[in-house]
Amino acid sequence: MIKNFGRRDAEGLITSWRTEFADISAAATLMRWRNECLEASRLWDDSADSERLLTSFISQIDPFDCFSIAGWQPNENQMSNVIAAIFNDNWGHNYGQNVLKEVLSVLHNNASLTKTQSSTVKRIVRFLSRGRRRFSIKREQRGDLSRADIDIFSPEGNFLVRIEHKIRFGTETYIKGSRQTDRLTVDARSLVDELQISPDNIIFILLSPEGKPAANREFGSISYAQFAEAIKRTVIRKIHSKRQVDSSAMTILGFAQFYGRL
Repeated sequence: MIKNFGRRDAEGLITSWRTEFADISAAATLMRWRNECLEASRLWDDSADSERLLTSFISQIDPFDCFSIAGWQPNENQMSNVIAAIFNDNWGHNYGQNVLKEVLSVLHNNASLTKTQSSTVKRIVRFLSRGRRRFSIKREQRGDLSRADIDIFSPEGNFLVRIEHKIRFGTETYIKGSRQTDRLTVDARSLVDELQISPDNIIFILLSPEGKPAANREFGSISYAQFAEAIKRTVIRKIHSKRQVDSSAMTILGFAQFYGRL
């Protein structure tokens, strides 16, 4: 069936998807393809590339998605609330520590870290691997220069992970000659005494749909899709080990599937 598709058929499939479901999901899927393709025009001239494109489209849109059917388009704050709650076992689940560990492993594998940052990430992962560990999560941490979306910190583990969360087409603010990620790093280091951590043990993450780089090079980048896959791997492993699915696992997996396609 796929081999018989032409350009007009593919455009019809995209139009049908947009009509039936949330436009944002189709747009996000197309944006990822555009970024990945060096020569978009070749997709229609080369049958092998065309087939790969359509196979990818069919595998990514997953025609049934409750969130998309409902037309749910959460804003940045709403999604940040959910992400912070997934890290936080106080919400009644026990996935937070392993999700954090998996996300840090993804960050490390993105190969955009300095040697110092890489060592810090490895040390935090080792700390989190030694049984249940206590850490705290704060939303909208206000500093002198900025406001952090999500802070995850532990005096015991001697670390702070600061996450800046951007929606599609979101850009860093620029205030009084200072970029947002620059301001976030300065404010984070002003907290080291209060949090009882070393200034060298701070990890910065820019989380965005595209996985785009931050203006400040101390920030590592993770895409929504990578973040969602890290969540899904963590929860699915836990399901397999417990041989049961609880309600928190189901709702986390549902959110991750939706979030990864934004």
